[in-house]
Amino acid sequence: MVNGRANIQLARQQMPNEQQAWKRLLKACESGPACAVEEARWHVEAFPRSVRAWLLFADVLAELALYSEAAAAIRRAGQLSSGKAAVRVWIQ
Repeated sequence: MVNGRANIQLARQQMPNEQQAWKRLLKACESGPACAVEEARWHVEAFPRSVRAWLLFADVLAELALYSEAAAAIRRAGQLSSGKAAVRVWIQ
């Protein structure tokens, strides 16, 4: 796991834009929620207006049974959405 964290840190230093960061996040998701949650948390901190990142972060949190945090991430995505792109959220 230490090597994984070192790789994430190195990749973050080399990410010049959101699109590359998004691709990195999707790749982290392939490794499972434990890896993805750390990368998703970084992504929403680095790109706090990214609705898709907040939604993916919520999904990863829910996979880890962190439901209240997932609900907060979904609410944040809803706050960022507007007009036709508005996110409709149903929290069960």
